[in-house]
Amino acid sequence: MCVNEAKQRGKELAAHARSKESIKRCVKFGIKYIYHASYSDEETLDILEEAKDIILLLQVWLG
Repeated sequence: MCVNEAKQRGKELAAHARSKESIKRCVKFGIKYIYHASYSDEETLDILEEAKDIILLLQVWLG
């Protein structure tokens, strides 16, 4: 799995995760950077909040 290989090499991973399930998988496998999280709900946001070492990157559309 790429997560194990990255960890062995001291690398951090990023993922484009939109669904609740994909966000949960990113947290479970220790993905450092999560992009989008478009369809997260309160439960998923709570999980992200508890995982202090994960960085969530959101897109903002103006106009």
